[in-house]
Amino acid sequence: KELAQEIIKLIGGTGNISQSWHCITRLRFNINDEKQVKVDELKTVDGVLGAQFQSGQFQVIIGAKVAEVYEEIDHLIGDSSNDSSPAKHTSKMNPIEVVFDVISGIFTPILPAIVGSGLIKGIMALFVSLGWLTEKSSTYAVLQIFSNAVFYFLPFLIAYSAAKKFKTRESLAMALAGILLYPTMVEGAAKGADPLSFLGLSIPLNNYTSSVLPIILGVLLLSFIDKWITKVIPKSLSIVFTPVLSLMITAPLTLAFIAPIGNVFGQYLEIFFTSLFHFAGPIAGLLMGGLMPLIVLTGMHYAFFPSTFASFEKVGYDVMLLPMNFIANMAQAGAVLGVIIRTKRVETRSLALSTLL
Repeated sequence: KELAQEIIKLIGGTGNISQSWHCITRLRFNINDEKQVKVDELKTVDGVLGAQFQSGQFQVIIGAKVAEVYEEIDHLIGDSSNDSSPAKHTSKMNPIEVVFDVISGIFTPILPAIVGSGLIKGIMALFVSLGWLTEKSSTYAVLQIFSNAVFYFLPFLIAYSAAKKFKTRESLAMALAGILLYPTMVEGAAKGADPLSFLGLSIPLNNYTSSVLPIILGVLLLSFIDKWITKVIPKSLSIVFTPVLSLMITAPLTLAFIAPIGNVFGQYLEIFFTSLFHFAGPIAGLLMGGLMPLIVLTGMHYAFFPSTFASFEKVGYDVMLLPMNFIANMAQAGAVLGVIIRTKRVETRSLALSTLL
């Protein structure tokens, strides 16, 4: 709690924080006024391993206890950051930084669910390969439910996280995800059914399970429409009419235009990276694997998440981010092992041992 209080104080107080979240080792902030942040002083605080501005964010490196520190920061900030305009900090970024900031802000909060489900898949594969479990067993079927649910209903998780990032209502965003995953859509796509018609709009029946870009773009559209309607509708009528109008405008536009575009864009993004690895595999692998520590350092690895999920959906495995990240992690594990062997400081060896594991 004391560390959280000190960090907030040196950042410029709760009023200077537009948004906050955390990844595996870092606290991440969107800052309203960078001049108020005392970076050098933060670096000297006990418990802080580093601090820097990167990709439009202010990052405070904590290490293994980042979740505990963030919980205290979240309590101290409360809802004070929700009143800031998201455009306030993004106006200072270049377009690439804006994209990285958005993707990072959306995927980081839902990583525990993705990691948990992914590890269950890994355990299942291990048990099958060791002969402890068969793919036809009831236990395997139940575990498959556990491991697949998050990825099948991924648009729901992204809807909630994107709503927080785009400053719009989470319940409406999740309702939009429900519309994309409604059985009529999924079953119609499986049967190759003709598009539906709604007020002159053609609604193609696509399967948006496990998709990423369609719901992100849909929630982005929702954030603009909901804010506009809230300003237009009198406050006495807002609680009734604003949600209705927001969904009735956003949902058809999303189904007719936004989601199909997002779906196609995601497919081509995945095709591009897959092709790069197919035609220039060693070069692409060397560049991506070798630069992975720097890619992660800047938060740019989140930009590969959409293509990773698209690859899972199409071929059942990832061809880029996860294999290259694995290789880079093994190399870093080797470097940390070297530190354990060579260092004479007990504190450094303790940190290096936990990092190696």
